[in-house]
Amino acid sequence: MWSFGPQARIFLAFIEWTTVLAMHQYLVVLACAVY
Repeated sequence: MWSFGPQARIFLAFIEWTTVLAMHQYLVVLACAVY
């Protein structure tokens, strides 16, 4: 088990943000397709 350093926190935050943005973009495309 490796300890979470500053780089690891930034990396995890980056993954979280990209996941949220990808999900948001998918919902926008889905909404545009529906309406």
